[in-house]
Amino acid sequence: MKPHILCLVLAATVALHVQDGYAQQSWTASDGRVTMAKFIELTEDFVVIEKDGTPFAVPLAKLAPESTELAKKLGAEAAAVEADLGAKVMRFCQSHLGKKVGEGHCAALASKSLAAAGATGMARKHSPGPEDYVWGREVALIEGGPKYVKGLEMLVRVKPGDMIQFRGARLEGPRHDGRRGTYWYRFDHHSAVVEGVDAAQGILKVFHQNSGGRQFVIQDTFHLADLVKGWLRFYRPQAPKQ
Repeated sequence: MKPHILCLVLAATVALHVQDGYAQQSWTASDGRVTMAKFIELTEDFVVIEKDGTPFAVPLAKLAPESTELAKKLGAEAAAVEADLGAKVMRFCQSHLGKKVGEGHCAALASKSLAAAGATGMARKHSPGPEDYVWGREVALIEGGPKYVKGLEMLVRVKPGDMIQFRGARLEGPRHDGRRGTYWYRFDHHSAVVEGVDAAQGILKVFHQNSGGRQFVIQDTFHLADLVKGWLRFYRPQAPKQ
């Protein structure tokens, strides 16, 4: 789902999934026009709000000072809640390293860690396609192809404790451990949890299970510049609706 252009102000498109954790607020544009909408997300240059079920990304520069301050206040509150949930997800994964979670399926680690953190579980199934899982608010999408990797710059938005959904993904290339030869990973349909990110190098560290036949939690490192097929979607854990 992508935000549209709101008639109140000019807006830019930002990929996300809408959440309902905030009440309607009054938003005033710099020219005095007012609209009622829910706060969704604050980015560096935009506030994302939802009006009549549709999300809009509104440039902060187009808001009146009081609405800019409201956006910053709500953004700080949301960031604090999300950071707390992410830390709890991380603690669960770290404490279960080398252990089998649930029945050992990959999605069990995601669902059990979210439950332990007090976050909402799987938000939707079959999105964006059959059997795809949505684990919270989408913050990044990285897509691979034979001659390109799209979206690597979005890794700066990914944080420890975020959920990852792989679909039709294949990584391959020269080995990164100093040894000769090549390597490959294949994840047709897989779920994992972010342990750490080096956005500048395109390196992703994860906790996951049911990888390579190992039905217990392990750590892995992926070089996303080697993604030659498929996609990874990253989701931020969300607090239950009030």
